[in-house]
Amino acid sequence: MKKRCLTSLFAALLATQTFAQQTPGTTHWPYYDEVIPGKWTMNYEGAMAASKENGRDVLVYFTGETWCPDCGRLYNNVLGKPLWQAATADTYLVLLDFERRNGGFDAFLYDEDYLAFAGISTNEAFDTMVRNYELQNEYELEHVKRGRANNITYYSNISSNGVVVGVATNDAIAVRYGLPGTYKTLWYPTVVVLKGAVGEDPQFVGSFRDAELGISGSNPLVPGSDAMAVGLLNDWLGRSYFGFASPENNSFELFTGVSSGAVLPVINNTGKTLGAKVVSGKLPAGLKIFVGSGFVLLSGAPTKVGSATVGIQLSVSEKIGSKTVTTAGPTLEVTLDVKPFTVVNPSLAGTYSGWLADTAENNAVAGLLTATVSNNGKISLKLNVEGANLSYSGVWNKAQGGAFLLSGSIQKGAAVVDLSFDGNKISGTVTTAAGKEYGVSGERNNWKASPPAKYTGYYTLAIPPNPGATETPAGAFSNIPSGYGYMTFTVAANGGVKYAGKLADGTSVSGSAPLIEDAAGGETAGVLPVYRVLYSKAGAFGAQVLVRPVEPVRDNTVSLTNTVWRYGGKKALSFQDAFTMREMDLENVGGWYDKNVNLAAAFENCLFVVPNPGVAWKSGAEIFPLDDDLLPFLGFTVSGTSVKLNPNDVKATFSVNKGTGIMKGKFNLVFGDPPKKTVSASWSGVLNPQGGGGGYYLLPDNTLAKPFDSLKQSFPVAVGVIVVP
Repeated sequence: MKKRCLTSLFAALLATQTFAQQTPGTTHWPYYDEVIPGKWTMNYEGAMAASKENGRDVLVYFTGETWCPDCGRLYNNVLGKPLWQAATADTYLVLLDFERRNGGFDAFLYDEDYLAFAGISTNEAFDTMVRNYELQNEYELEHVKRGRANNITYYSNISSNGVVVGVATNDAIAVRYGLPGTYKTLWYPTVVVLKGAVGEDPQFVGSFRDAELGISGSNPLVPGSDAMAVGLLNDWLGRSYFGFASPENNSFELFTGVSSGAVLPVINNTGKTLGAKVVSGKLPAGLKIFVGSGFVLLSGAPTKVGSATVGIQLSVSEKIGSKTVTTAGPTLEVTLDVKPFTVVNPSLAGTYSGWLADTAENNAVAGLLTATVSNNGKISLKLNVEGANLSYSGVWNKAQGGAFLLSGSIQKGAAVVDLSFDGNKISGTVTTAAGKEYGVSGERNNWKASPPAKYTGYYTLAIPPNPGATETPAGAFSNIPSGYGYMTFTVAANGGVKYAGKLADGTSVSGSAPLIEDAAGGETAGVLPVYRVLYSKAGAFGAQVLVRPVEPVRDNTVSLTNTVWRYGGKKALSFQDAFTMREMDLENVGGWYDKNVNLAAAFENCLFVVPNPGVAWKSGAEIFPLDDDLLPFLGFTVSGTSVKLNPNDVKATFSVNKGTGIMKGKFNLVFGDPPKKTVSASWSGVLNPQGGGGGYYLLPDNTLAKPFDSLKQSFPVAVGVIVVP
């Protein structure tokens, strides 16, 4: 290391600055020369050399440990946490300490007690500080070279591609340490991650700072930030790791006689099957241990009051040949304090209804729930998630932010439920054993006190396709429906709703649910949550049907939102016809339907139209296109309650049930000119009270390769209104 002259001011401050000595090897009192895995040291060169010799990874921590408030928050949230310390126990940890940017002279290398501990002179301390600044500049330049603008955040302005457009420098520090006047300063705290390999210098793979973990002065404690940091570390270093994500959260309050539980979050990126067992103590009577992909759950209905401390040990296992190999992991001591059940807030008694929102599917409806809260504070919950019908019981536990929480989380049928009731609303989460989380929304049913007169009646609506928001298997045959499905529903005087309809592939969808009045976004609407598992549990349909009330009720409109239609495909087609269609969301796709509708007015100036489906017909080696001129484009003749299509050459028929609005009929599709093949297609649809209507028909395309040539695809029909001047 190049020697530099020590200034008299620097020497004087070294003689007077003192800090309280802490435990050696920590961020609060790092070693100076010793290089020990899992212990903090200032010996950067020693750690790098050891890594090259044995392949251990290296972390370099740029910090103003004795003065930097952000560094203190990073310690409280991450570096001082058991999860982080366990994950870095076999890693070389290097701490590079710096003074304030305004030259405050408050650092370990200015402290006479630390110098005595380190066994170094003030000249050696000065050289170490110079080295720290040189390394800081080196890693900043490496950052710019790699264009990793989101990994190392330094005290500079940079563009998104890593090019420096403005640099903050400190001439006083530059002069003091003999540094170039253009040296650049990393933002403290920054943790740089270097991957080790035997015989090679450790290589930069990533970095993070406090703000990237959500830690700030306005948010000083961020639960789970240690797990986030460990997750980044494992990803960058390619490590396999499993352990408890929040080992400090190990004390839980439970209640007798009701389902309650303790959730222990777990990190497992080994790719192996997670396991857990009790290795010390005994679970309170009534509790059992359950294991999900991202948690361990101690759940049940405790029978006796008392406190118990139990040791829960993790393990992972894998099948190797005919044997199962199990690797034991860390053990966490958990305290379970079982208290007698007491009523906390009976004022929230009533029946609540709601739905599950899949955040990975644009909040598409993915399940339904009902919850009943009795006057004594007990809760019963019925839940449908991923096609499973589950039942729970719980109790009001404690107030938090004006809401009363279910007592802990409860488990049954591979789902963990965490709910909150606040006023008339229900919210929270449902997490499956596979780790998939759903949001919960709902309202208390107040229809007895205020009957839903502004919603009652019969409604029809179309379910439009959205091919642009559809996913299919890679390389699959496209079986994306373009026809219109439909639905009808009746809102009863008690708020109950019965619905029935068909998707555009002919699949029937029916069920019942209460209408939920919601005022989200300042707009009041009746919400009918729809969720049905279909195709022998290989698919599903979910949506929110919104009824917007106006005066009079006959002018109510219907819209669709948060929709998803998932079809798993046929085994005979190797599931290559599968699709997932999202966001079939449109305003005014239906409305309140008058069963005494004036058919003459409804079909006045309307046309029945079949757009070209874009298919052909193959006979031998020849392919015959569809004759466009013979596609239905027909007007109506109305006489009393009878509606007929005008005379036509394709035998198109039309009928409508005045009481339901359901339409159906047939027409011929002609291939070739002159005609070589005629195919009869049956269609069905529904009238839209907002004008016109739509439907679908199914048709195979025999020009496709086998076995797809027999697959019936969905195409649209429309009853459109002609604008008459």
